[in-house]
Amino acid sequence: MVPLSPRLEHNPWAWGRNCWKVGNARQFGQAIPAKGKLNLYNLPSALSGEARKAMADAGRAVPDAAAKSWVAAMLAADGQDERDRGLFEGYMALQDAEGMLRTAERLVANVGDADAYVDRAAAKVFAKNDRGAFDDLDTALRLDPKNPRALRARKYLRDELG
Repeated sequence: MVPLSPRLEHNPWAWGRNCWKVGNARQFGQAIPAKGKLNLYNLPSALSGEARKAMADAGRAVPDAAAKSWVAAMLAADGQDERDRGLFEGYMALQDAEGMLRTAERLVANVGDADAYVDRAAAKVFAKNDRGAFDDLDTALRLDPKNPRALRARKYLRDELG
């Protein structure tokens, strides 16, 4: 696992604060039927023995036309703006002000909604630019006077700065 970084931002599989790097993917010659689960899990012992045997004959994974079509459809489902929102959250979890600001700048430029300005304000707080954060929160509230994120962030910032 590696932390999210600028070199991973264009990798459609990189998501969240930490990203898995998988190398030497292998494909079994014959599928092993198993009940799937979310997240990482251990195979039942009967299946893990079968999987170990299959690994000896597993070849390099080469996607067929159906797999390529599935990947293309999956990647098309989320637009760049949605991806930038996810990247912003990953950088926020890492408390990476530079990454937050970079993705928030794209959101302000491409989306320009109140939430984009709130995100950029949060990035500016991490970057110790409180005046810029207030300016962005003011813009967010001009765009959406009842935006709960902007109202909550403005109150928090006022309380913190006195």
